[in-house]
Amino acid sequence: MRSVTFVQWIACCLLILTALPAAATVRTWPGSTPCNSTLQACIAGSTNGDTVEIASNDPVDEDINLFERSLTLRAATGFHPQLTAGRWLSVSTSSLLGNQTVNVSGIRLLNGYVSVHYNGTGTGTYDLRDLDANRITLEAASGTVNAMIYNNRIVGTSGGINGGLLQINSRGAELNVDAWFNQVRTITPGLAEGAGIFVDETIASSGAVRLNGNTVRGAFGRSAIYVSEGLFSSTPSSFDARVYNNVTVCGGTADFNGGKGIGFVVSDGSINVQAVNNTVSNCYYGIGASQWSGGGSGAHIDGLVWNNLIVANYGLQLNVPLASGVTNDYNLINAPHNTVGGFALGANTLLTPAKLVSSGIPRLTATSPAIGAADLATLGFGLLFNGLPVLDADGLRRLKGPGSHAPDIGAYEYGDLGFMHTASATSSSYITSIVNPVTDGNNALDIFATPNFNAGGAGPNVIYNQPFGSWYSAGHWTLFGENTAANVPANTHFNVFVPALGDGRLRHVATAANSSGWTTTLDDSSLNDKPDRIVLVNQNYTAGPKYNPHPIGVLYFAFGGPGTWSIINLDQLSSGGDMPVGAGFSVYSQAPSPNAFRATQSSSSSGLKLDHPLLNNTPCAQIAVTRLFGAQPAAGNFDVYYFGSSWYIWSYGGQISAGDQFNVVINPAQVELCSDVIFANGFE
Repeated sequence: MRSVTFVQWIACCLLILTALPAAATVRTWPGSTPCNSTLQACIAGSTNGDTVEIASNDPVDEDINLFERSLTLRAATGFHPQLTAGRWLSVSTSSLLGNQTVNVSGIRLLNGYVSVHYNGTGTGTYDLRDLDANRITLEAASGTVNAMIYNNRIVGTSGGINGGLLQINSRGAELNVDAWFNQVRTITPGLAEGAGIFVDETIASSGAVRLNGNTVRGAFGRSAIYVSEGLFSSTPSSFDARVYNNVTVCGGTADFNGGKGIGFVVSDGSINVQAVNNTVSNCYYGIGASQWSGGGSGAHIDGLVWNNLIVANYGLQLNVPLASGVTNDYNLINAPHNTVGGFALGANTLLTPAKLVSSGIPRLTATSPAIGAADLATLGFGLLFNGLPVLDADGLRRLKGPGSHAPDIGAYEYGDLGFMHTASATSSSYITSIVNPVTDGNNALDIFATPNFNAGGAGPNVIYNQPFGSWYSAGHWTLFGENTAANVPANTHFNVFVPALGDGRLRHVATAANSSGWTTTLDDSSLNDKPDRIVLVNQNYTAGPKYNPHPIGVLYFAFGGPGTWSIINLDQLSSGGDMPVGAGFSVYSQAPSPNAFRATQSSSSSGLKLDHPLLNNTPCAQIAVTRLFGAQPAAGNFDVYYFGSSWYIWSYGGQISAGDQFNVVINPAQVELCSDVIFANGFE
């Protein structure tokens, strides 16, 4: 009875916390006054600090202006608002305004742009994320500007020779901007003017620009990523540029029209550069440092260019004496011309074929010399001191491999694998054996399986509403029903995710000391006091040979002390629902990213739609999913299925209540290799 009270008390606490009133008003458009007419009227009638949620999928035929407003404007849960073609969204100030704080997320602009311009006397704070647009610009004209530009999809034209699809400018301000995990692509055929991401700081600007995990595709005359000081200005600026884990795929290596990868350029001031673990592929020029024409003799670029993978005609262009303060090492250069500028390559440079999937899909194959060849200290300390996530360009774990295994050169970390397993057509047992070279002969693996009802629409459609686990036997991993009386139906499909060794992959065994009632508590540095972690769990009979015939999920609890994650039997009110001592589990955890996230149900239903650019219109995608403990027990299990153009989670244990959540992990390498969907068209 004590454990029943404990779990019910947790549920009560969760409900109470959910019901706490917000400090500011959350308004829904369309809704009551002032949100009963246009969206712009709703914004105008809101108070600074309010949140306006767009709860409509109908096209919004308005230009949206947030002049001197401090608001959050976002899509309501379960909705996907869009502005009609050519409409724009503008955030701006006068020179008299003090502080401004604006957050915008989840809006699609059809052939429209997003513009942010701060000209005030205080601090502008901006968060732009999950937007689809043909251009995003941020300009800091005065004061201090702090910005996060995260997980946006920008497809269009650069807007000129000194423009970018993602344009970040400072004109005398202190600019601190993080641009992470944005997908940028030009639609210009041949060589495009300008850059994919163009950063320029002039007129005594300062601060730091952190470009991390972005992917830029197309041939650009300036560079796919171009970081500039002093364009059209002789007044020196000085700032830090941190360029980590980015991918640039240009238009070809044969001539100049193939474009450039990553460029740094100064006029009269300086840039402190850290270009670390980027992948530059199919470019005429790889990574370069140069000076604007007419720049002063005191201009300089210093810093480091390490751990980069470069496939180009010209590898590194670090002109001396301008860039004499730049060190380079641990790069892999796959180029006919390794260097330009009269400098020496670092002793650990690799001059060898990169062995990629292709120049357009610059992922490492299993035999690539880039695997495990990067400098761990440079990457590790760089991520730590610059406040960057320990993730690669896919948004998955950056550090993988046994022990202190060195990271891979380039933006992608090799090692996470996956496939679909289908139970034999002659299956007549509660066990289905996995015969696959990814898993055969390796009992140290941890596998995470998710039932897939219809194999992405290919069928056959098979219901498997049973708790299950994994077990290694006779050289093969198997999946088995925890209820041994229930056979695995023939042709049952499972998505199988096999993460590499490394931080965040572990095994857990329930003991009397770490278990109570229906839960067993995890204790690991990758999880403790980290409520935002995306956690997957799978029962593992090899780790702990004990049956646990219950659907499982995870729970984070921190009431009155350090926070911990637990594995919980979700049907805890059933007879015999306690967590058995000796039960084993595989556990995977990582920091959240665009491809490792928490999906939340908006209104009660048996299905939860997963709206994600790598999943939409992608029936071959393989998703790994774990349920979180909610306010109500889950009497049954779940699977995923593909219908129409979308993936869904389906619950067999009654409806998924509003507010219920699932942890979801997508492996972009698997999606890209099965479909090439990442840039199949403008927005899907």
